[in-house]
Amino acid sequence: TLLEITDGTGVDLSAIIPPGGTDDQNAAEVSYDNVASGLAATDAQAAIDELATSGVVDTDDQALILTGDVLTIEDGLGSIDLSAYKDAPDLTTQTGLLQGDGTTISGLVGTADNQVAKWNNATNTWAAGTDETGGLALPYYDETSLDNGAAFHTHNTATAGRYGIAGSAGIGAEILPSNSAGVLGHGAGAHGVYGVSENNFWAGVQGVSNSVNGVGVQGYAFGGGVGGHFYTTTTGVAALTTGRGNVGIGIDEPEMKMHVGGDLFVQTDLGELVMGFPENGNQWQFSTLGAGADLQFDSKPIGSNVFDTRFRMRQGGEFQVGDISSISAWAHIRNNSTIIKPNLKLEEEGNDFARLELTNNASGGAFWHVAGLPSSTAANAKLNFYFRNASGGGDRMTITGNGQVGINTSNPSARLTINQAGQEVGTGLSFRDGTANKDWHITHGFALMFHYGDELRGFINANTGAYTSASDKRLKSEIRELPDVLERVSLLKPSSYIFKADKSRTRAIGFVAQEVQPLFPELVSESGDDDILGVNYAGFSVVAIRAIQKQQEIISEQSRMISKLEERLQRLEAVITK
Repeated sequence: TLLEITDGTGVDLSAIIPPGGTDDQNAAEVSYDNVASGLAATDAQAAIDELATSGVVDTDDQALILTGDVLTIEDGLGSIDLSAYKDAPDLTTQTGLLQGDGTTISGLVGTADNQVAKWNNATNTWAAGTDETGGLALPYYDETSLDNGAAFHTHNTATAGRYGIAGSAGIGAEILPSNSAGVLGHGAGAHGVYGVSENNFWAGVQGVSNSVNGVGVQGYAFGGGVGGHFYTTTTGVAALTTGRGNVGIGIDEPEMKMHVGGDLFVQTDLGELVMGFPENGNQWQFSTLGAGADLQFDSKPIGSNVFDTRFRMRQGGEFQVGDISSISAWAHIRNNSTIIKPNLKLEEEGNDFARLELTNNASGGAFWHVAGLPSSTAANAKLNFYFRNASGGGDRMTITGNGQVGINTSNPSARLTINQAGQEVGTGLSFRDGTANKDWHITHGFALMFHYGDELRGFINANTGAYTSASDKRLKSEIRELPDVLERVSLLKPSSYIFKADKSRTRAIGFVAQEVQPLFPELVSESGDDDILGVNYAGFSVVAIRAIQKQQEIISEQSRMISKLEERLQRLEAVITK
C-alpha cells in the first residue's frame, strides 16, 4: 500500500484501497453476503462458479488512475493529491507531473551515459543532450558512478560533480560545478558537504570558485569521533571545534565548555558579560562606561535586579573602588572603614615588615618604604619610615606600638627620641614659625644648648643643671653702665596673687607687669600673638645687684663719715679728760 515517488515522499495508499483489497482472493475470503467485499450479487455467483472450477476466485482487477496530481483507485475510496509529495524542482519554468504508461515517459526522451535531459523552448519538449555549451541541466541517475552508492550526475566532463544517495557503505555525495561555489562529498575530494552514512555523520562545506578556495566547513565523524571541526582556511587553522560537550574557537580540542584561542570581543553597546548563578542568583557583570572608554565591574546579590559598581578602570589609567563619579586620584577608594575592616590592607606572610614603596623614575633608584611590623608586644611593634639612595639607607623615623617616636633611630627610648646628626646648630630639634623670625634650635651636647638662628642664647649645664644665659661680649654692642636704680627699686611693688586659671587657688608672689613696665621697661615683654605682658624675673637679679651696689656706695660713704666723726669724738674726749 506504499507508493514511492523518486526524489519525493512516500505515499500511503491504504486509505483509498477498497475493502476487499486489489489482490486475487481465495474463495474463503469472499463474503457470501457481499457486504465486506463490496461485490454485486452477480459477482458473487460468478465467484461460486469459479470456485467450483478451480478453487480460486479471480476478483476484479483495479487500476490506478492519475488525473493531474490526483491519484485514485478504481472502485476505491476517495483520492490522494500527490502535489504535496512529489519533488520536482522547476528547472525550466515548466510545471506539472511527467506521466507514462510504464514503458516511456510522455514528452521525455531517454538519455545515454554522460547525457542530460534539457528543455527545448522551441518545441516545448524535453530533449537529450550534453551540457558542454552551458545552460541549466537536470541531473541523471547513475548507480555505478560511486564506489558504493548511486549518484545523479550534473556534467559529462572530467570535472563533473555528483549529488549522490549513499549506499550501505555510506560513501556520501558531492557536487562540483566548474566555476561556482561547490559542494563536494566524501570519497572524491578534500572539501565539501559529506553525506549521511549508516554509522557515521559527516557535515562539511567548502566553497570553490574559479579554483580559489572560499569559506569552508569540515566535519568529523559523529559516531566515532568527538565532534565537528570547522575551518576557515585550507591550511587547517581551526575556527570552531566541538567535542565532549566543549566548544572551542581557534582550538583543536577545547579543554573547557568554552575555550578561545585568540582575541574575544564583546560589543558592550549591545550587551554585557555576566557570570554567576542563574535564576536571579548572585551575579557579576562586566561592562563598559562612557561609550566603551572605561571598564566596569558590577555585582548584585541574589534576588535583586540592580547591579552596583564595585570596581572601575578608567581609560586614562585611574583605578577606583566603589561608585565614584568624579575620581581624584590614580587609585581612589571610597567606602566606610572600621578598625577591623580598613579601606586598604597590606598583609605580609611571616613575621616581617609589610612594606609600601614610594619612588619615581627620576630618582636613580632611590625610594621610600613605609613599613609596619605588628607584634603582640607593643614595644616591639614598629612603623618605620625607611629611605635608601646610592649613598645608603636607614630608618629615618620609627613609631613603636607603645607610642614612642624615634627620629633617625629605630629604637626610641622615650616618647620622643632624636638621634642628632652632630652637635652643630641644626642637627637637633628646631622650631620655625614661617615668618621673618629666625628658627630656634635645641641641640644636645654635654650641655643642652638653645640657639636663635646661629647665635647661642643659653644652655643648661649637664653637671649642675643650672641655666646659663649667653653673655659673651662678642654677642653685644653699645654696652652702657646701668644707671642708679635704687630709687626705682624702692617704687616696685612686690605682690602676692592667684592666677585665674589656677583651680587650686595657690598664692604666688611676684610683680604685675603693668606696674613694672613704667619703672623697668627693659624687663617687660609682650607676646605679639597673645597680647600678654610678661616680666623678666632673671633680669631683676641685675637690677638688685645694681641697687645693692648703689646702696653699698651709700653705706661706704656713711661708714667714712662715721669713722671721721668717731675720730673727732675721740679727740674731743681726750681734750676734755685733760
